Amino acid sequence: SITMIENGELDEGNDNDLKEWDELCNNVGNGSISYDEFCKKVDVQGFIDYFASQIYWCNADWPQKNYTVWRSDAIDESNPYADGKWRMAMFDTESGQGLYGSQDKSFSADQFKRIRESNCQLSKLFNGLINSQEFRYQFTRTMMDLSNQNFAADRTKEVIDFYKNSYSQQISDTFARFYSRSMSGDNAARHFKEALNTVTEFYSKRPSYAERTTRSAMKISSEPHTLSIKNNSNSGSIDLNTLKLGDISSWSGNYHSDYELDLTAKPVEGKYFAYWNINGAEITDGDIYSASVSLKLTSDATVEAVYGDGSKPAVITTAAVTTAKTTAAATVTTTVHSNNKSGKKYVSKVIEAENFDIKSGVDNENCSEGGLDTAYI
Repeated sequence: SITMIENGELDEGNDNDLKEWDELCNNVGNGSISYDEFCKKVDVQGFIDYFASQIYWCNADWPQKNYTVWRSDAIDESNPYADGKWRMAMFDTESGQGLYGSQDKSFSADQFKRIRESNCQLSKLFNGLINSQEFRYQFTRTMMDLSNQNFAADRTKEVIDFYKNSYSQQISDTFARFYSRSMSGDNAARHFKEALNTVTEFYSKRPSYAERTTRSAMKISSEPHTLSIKNNSNSGSIDLNTLKLGDISSWSGNYHSDYELDLTAKPVEGKYFAYWNINGAEITDGDIYSASVSLKLTSDATVEAVYGDGSKPAVITTAAVTTAKTTAAATVTTTVHSNNKSGKKYVSKVIEAENFDIKSGVDNENCSEGGLDTAYI
């Protein structure tokens, strides 16, 4: 069974379910529960996807109405949606995208301002969540994912053109049947064309306004930088944050330096991920040899996934050792590499020692950047 609440009223479930949802919204709004507690009760990424989409296309007939929240009352570990967490359901979304002519639906609209000034339940909930930096960063990253990929102008135009080419006659027939003569025949076709042109213009001009209003509302400190990804499409696919970019050869999008980006390379059968070539970003989790890394942009950045043929070379990590030339223990990692051009193999060792000097055998201080000195032998 499920609980479903529509526009603040119970549609399925019992009064205790409605009370629990109302208390959650009120407590987040007034700051009496933590963001971690909210995350235990709500599918957070789904919630963010929902809000970011509605804000992006400027649905002005929301969130004061036209919203549904639901959850499964039965827990089923085999079903990712039957975990007892609240989720949003989307419907009635046409009151935006520049249609109907009002400013609050235009490509330049600041939807955050409208939500900030609203006193409805979902607005109070969202405005309370903005007090969490973790939420703000995840929301901004998702909004930029949507802008860079899902709602990119070329992708939306392709969909718009499909409807234009597939349904123009049906739209004209509908106007002729249900509307006055002024909206039938050529007038109906012209009206449909004008609406499609409005939506096309909306998605071509929306990105910069969505970015600026998001940056302000989410208290992001940096201007956006461009992330460019290079990939051998025959060797593997790329995931970025919420995006499944697939077997791309190149891709670019804009992100800020405040938050981390999650990047994964997935090699095809017969290939292995070797390393990342990274310029303009620093890894915050993992290293260049990790197929999955988190990174932060420091400027416009280029990231390239490099693959190898066959299976991944073996990595053997020995126990910590102490030698006569060190005054502290050193960790030795031995990696067997394959040179694809010559077919030869070679061995390298990476030694990290707190006190190690290649020349004298004794290290007096760490490297200039801080941390351990590293020697490759």
